[in-house]
Amino acid sequence: MLHRQWPTDGAPTVPLPAVLREMVHSKVAASELSSTDFCSQAFRDSVDTFLEGMVAGYEEARRRCGLELDSVGLLELEELAAQSCMSEPELDMFLEECKTRYQMKRVDPGSTVR
Repeated sequence: MLHRQWPTDGAPTVPLPAVLREMVHSKVAASELSSTDFCSQAFRDSVDTFLEGMVAGYEEARRRCGLELDSVGLLELEELAAQSCMSEPELDMFLEECKTRYQMKRVDPGSTVR
């Protein structure tokens, strides 16, 4: 059976689970979502819970595809498992969308509710 080769420019679009988990934590910590002045702890917790669930789902998808959690496997299997996850640009876009939607729904004290 012939397998497609990894592109010459490098690694898969979605990193390995441990790298992804660290990337999620660092990007959330670096975003406005980490500020107590921007959003509530409950909102931050819900974003963290969603993203942690996404990483856990990715780990499970890798297991179901027969991929190890700490090494890259066949391209076809990596692409299949990656469908249950976010790439770095998708994660950036998701965090930006969370921030935008939170700002739209926030009601400042003394303002008129529409």
